[in-house]
Amino acid sequence: MHIQQNTRMKSFLILSIFYLFCSSLHPQANSILNKKNADELVNKQLQKALHKNYAERKKTVKIALQSIQNLQEYQQSCKQKYLGLLPSFSKSMKDSIPISCSSSYCIANTDWDFYIDKIILNNQITANVYLPKKEGKKPAILFFCGHEKASKATKSYQETAHLLAQNGFVVMVIDPIGQGERVQLTDSTGNALTKRATSEHTLLQMAAVLTGGSIAEEQITDNFICMNYLYNLDEVDSTRIGCMGNSGGGAQATYYAALDKRIKAVVCCSWFTKRERMYALYGPDDGCQYLANEVREQLEIADYYIMQAPRPTLILAGTNDFIDYKGTQEAFKELEAAYKLFGETNQPELFTVADGHGISSPKREAAVLFFKKQLMNDTVLITKKTSEILPEHILNCTNSGQILIDYPATKSLQEKFMEKANSYREQREHFKLNTLDANRILLKQLLSISDNKKAVHAKTISKNIKHNLYIEKTVILKRNNEPEIPIRLLTPKKGLATNFELFVILNDSGMLQTIQLPIVDKIISSGNIVVLTDLRGVGESKDKAEKNNPKFYNDDYRNSSLALTIGKPMLGERVIEIITLVDYIKQQEEYTNNSINCFGFGNIGIALQHAYFLDERIQHIALKDCISSWMDILHNPLEKNRMSLIIPEALLHYDLSCLKRNRNEY
Repeated sequence: MHIQQNTRMKSFLILSIFYLFCSSLHPQANSILNKKNADELVNKQLQKALHKNYAERKKTVKIALQSIQNLQEYQQSCKQKYLGLLPSFSKSMKDSIPISCSSSYCIANTDWDFYIDKIILNNQITANVYLPKKEGKKPAILFFCGHEKASKATKSYQETAHLLAQNGFVVMVIDPIGQGERVQLTDSTGNALTKRATSEHTLLQMAAVLTGGSIAEEQITDNFICMNYLYNLDEVDSTRIGCMGNSGGGAQATYYAALDKRIKAVVCCSWFTKRERMYALYGPDDGCQYLANEVREQLEIADYYIMQAPRPTLILAGTNDFIDYKGTQEAFKELEAAYKLFGETNQPELFTVADGHGISSPKREAAVLFFKKQLMNDTVLITKKTSEILPEHILNCTNSGQILIDYPATKSLQEKFMEKANSYREQREHFKLNTLDANRILLKQLLSISDNKKAVHAKTISKNIKHNLYIEKTVILKRNNEPEIPIRLLTPKKGLATNFELFVILNDSGMLQTIQLPIVDKIISSGNIVVLTDLRGVGESKDKAEKNNPKFYNDDYRNSSLALTIGKPMLGERVIEIITLVDYIKQQEEYTNNSINCFGFGNIGIALQHAYFLDERIQHIALKDCISSWMDILHNPLEKNRMSLIIPEALLHYDLSCLKRNRNEY
């Protein structure tokens, strides 16, 4: 247990200890919200913010499409917003030139029109380079893999690389972080600790965001390293390089082409759509496919292609894909309108097949025809021959099949994030030296908390409900455009003590479980008031399990990740609700002069810790089963249900141990 040190009362300490060791239960209480879709309240509020941001974007795009000058200004504005979401990008690019390249043997077959080189860049990036046998410099393609476990050895990716190489392209197929030979979260023998790359990306994304980065940014940096290698390859004509990707690789192609002008043509398969629709339908996908604050900055997927316009673009889509096809059509219309202003003959192309997710034969053939036209000025029908699909171990660049085993000195991404966090230790120490007011301003900025608080509206649902020891009053609190907050006030039936106090108890399990804890009886028997509430996403407003894929290791992934993209971290929103509760208590004339003490259990305790730091009206807090440091998330990436705690760049500024209201507490 962690107890916030201050001049706390002896009774509070006794109750805190009692709370930790008691577990018998009372009969369960009824819900307050009593709504059929209470579990959708948080998501509906987030979607309002989502649609509001994109409604503003729609107005801006309408103005941008009125003239070429407006559009170019819009391009620059989007580019600046995008770079603002990649804080480490400019710093990392100076180190993006490959400093080492090792190559295992070249795979050759007399029946093939190409060789396959197996390369390792900087002892960390594994890739296969397909080299056509014909002489002279050739156009080249960077190929970004989707989330298949075999990555570059995936059958459809080999078939795509074969087809491109047969038609005269050098092709570099890259293992992304967490896939193929680049698994990051492993046991001591090198075995993956997660079943899917999407899981690993999501778990590592939390550490990335806390340290001021993202998995997308890590992939972008890797892809620049690979581009620099390909760009300087003797066999490559550096003026004719394109990129393409499927699924998660389509996300990589989208983010990358917007940044690197050396890319002359781009193909995105099974990823391009309207983000607003996808987020409304499903919420964000895994951790490599979104950036924190992206919706806040009103960036849509189409914007990344508008940024790189008028370079040639091909979108490959399936009408039966889970990638929303209606969104694909709507987003593509924006591209067409933007390209039309440039007056280019190379308008964006949309190639649609009545199939599902992935790069099927018709899609890869369309991609090759597109690249031949754009990079070879050739419209001749493609060469197509069947080539042997090789097993993964043959295409592996390492002996063991994993880069972290063959190169033990290479740091995993988890280790890099911990090293990065440690480099900010001195900055975090400055937090302790700052004034309390300065730190509160900083914390509100990080949590996205405004000082312009809206009025608290209270609606009494029931009162004077008599139980064995207490009288219960139930209330719903509401601030405009925010979810409802259900609360219970439990007053001792025998009457209040002379100097009674209010004890707020917050629990990850929700107040229907909390009300059963023996501490409730203990506090009430001492003549004090108990206040219970469910903050957003907890108890009555907890999101349905089926809305949150278990591969993401978070039972509130949909809402917590969406909140991050909107720029309203779930932790900050919960802090606001705690302060709303305190506002309500202090508005009651009978409680104005009484102290407020709080218990926080689990992740909710971290929100309470922040509220205590920001609000002097909370006298004491006691926390149980909470993380004690942001570093706990970095050290233990497989722990579940941590997404609701994530604050962008938190570890650049402070750690949880810094949240003291007096310097003598350090």
